[in-house]
Amino acid sequence: KEGSLQRETDGVTLRQTPCTIASVPDDVESLLRQLYQNLEQVELEPTDVRYVPFEDHLESFGPDVIAELGRDIAWSTPGSTYFLSGLRGSGKSTQLLRLQANLQSQGFAVVRLNAEDYLNIRLPINVTEFLFFLVGGIADQVETSGWLPDAGSRIWSRLRDWVQALPRRIEMQPEAKLSTGADLGFLQGEVALKASLRADESFVAQLRRFLEGRLSALVAEANEVVDELVDELRSAWPDKAGSNWKGLVVLVDSLDHIRGDDFDKVRRALVDVVDHQASSIQLHSTRTAYIVPPWLRVEGAPNRSLSNIKVRDRDKQRFQPGYETMRTILQLRCPPDTTTTDFLTEDVLDGLIHDSGGHLRDFFRLIRSATVAATADTLPLPDAAIARGRQELREGFIPLADDEISYLGRVATTHQVHLAEQHEWETLANLLDRHLVLGFQNGELWYDVHPIIADLVTESQPSST
Repeated sequence: KEGSLQRETDGVTLRQTPCTIASVPDDVESLLRQLYQNLEQVELEPTDVRYVPFEDHLESFGPDVIAELGRDIAWSTPGSTYFLSGLRGSGKSTQLLRLQANLQSQGFAVVRLNAEDYLNIRLPINVTEFLFFLVGGIADQVETSGWLPDAGSRIWSRLRDWVQALPRRIEMQPEAKLSTGADLGFLQGEVALKASLRADESFVAQLRRFLEGRLSALVAEANEVVDELVDELRSAWPDKAGSNWKGLVVLVDSLDHIRGDDFDKVRRALVDVVDHQASSIQLHSTRTAYIVPPWLRVEGAPNRSLSNIKVRDRDKQRFQPGYETMRTILQLRCPPDTTTTDFLTEDVLDGLIHDSGGHLRDFFRLIRSATVAATADTLPLPDAAIARGRQELREGFIPLADDEISYLGRVATTHQVHLAEQHEWETLANLLDRHLVLGFQNGELWYDVHPIIADLVTESQPSST
């Protein structure tokens, strides 16, 4: 808006020179603001009006692995363990809420643990601290849910007391501080043990040394604590929920976020915990599901994975059901009394669906970027704003290293994520994390390069002549 401002301060006249600021009418800006806010990536409960039933769009999503996992858990006996992976932007968080609601409706007590709240997932994980996290985290969530109000503090104190009661095998100095990692005797409260697992690398190292050769004792203690906790829950359950008790289900989230400066060591440590030492983290009285990275395969366990929305086939032909799913999702995010065509023409919307590759988060990012870049005073969104959204998404993916482009070229050709050499583990993990590689279901899981940077991969490929 054109104008100027002048005022006097301490006898000095200050003048702001005239300026022009791009503006849109209040009614248009209000609609754009509502759409922008509605496209924020958040977990949706199945009861949310914006929730699109997964099971109604299986052509786009592939098998309903959440329904399959739910039946597996409900039909199994305590002590069972399951693994689920999900590509970023596949709606994994929302589907976990759906799994939780489904199991709870059948009479299960369900707790969801976030590994990042308890462990430093940038360092190699050991089964020792993993068991402390697992048991303490379950107790915390049981308390947070209101089922057993004092469970968290009581169990962390018990774990601390158990460690302190063990015969000492190393020299410890009671006066030592936490930073030295020389003593466990400083643990005078439950908070210290819980906080130190995540925040103090030296403490974790000492805990491992102190419990070296005592894994079987730790496993036995972990199971005893959880067994007693489950017994308490069973007794309290009719009063708390008024339904039949079916058991405790534990969902362990965020192990798929694991990273580190030495990725290979971090990866091998995770494989060792969840695969090679799987029996140690199998709690006898719970059914447990671990959310693991898409590159992790656990021997003898079903390979269940949530994929992106399929908007094209392997031959890159448009897959119409996927487009319809994306339109449905967007429509439910539009402000009241508006439709997708109020904001985007049909051709522009189809182009954005294509450019997102079926990655829901990128689809939302494209449109959100276009809404804040809009300067026109009418809708639908102008071409310049759409171009700005595409530019921002693309710039977030580049530059690409030569080894990344080479690997992407193989994915584009084979639609698989095979590893030619051991060092490519980290390259694959980074490409999946940054969703430069997308996964789809078509009878089997297959992969493709994100279309927003596909031209860079094509340009790098050697000529057929």
